[in-house]
Amino acid sequence: MDRDRPKLHEQLLPRSWKEWHGPTPAEVTKMRTFGIVYEHGFYCYGAYRYDFLADALNYASRTTGLPVPE
Repeated sequence: MDRDRPKLHEQLLPRSWKEWHGPTPAEVTKMRTFGIVYEHGFYCYGAYRYDFLADALNYASRTTGLPVPE
């Protein structure tokens, strides 16, 4: 039904996706400050998992008392 709408502009998917890389050494330093670890493609803070380091840092900077993983 959506394709039958007038003036529909479909956005094509990219032919290739960017490869996902782990954190840089500078990011690892920031992560250690808050006890954030990178595991299996996620940034983990306590029991929480984040896709992006910025989200984990944002939450960790506002929260205290979560156990720091070893």
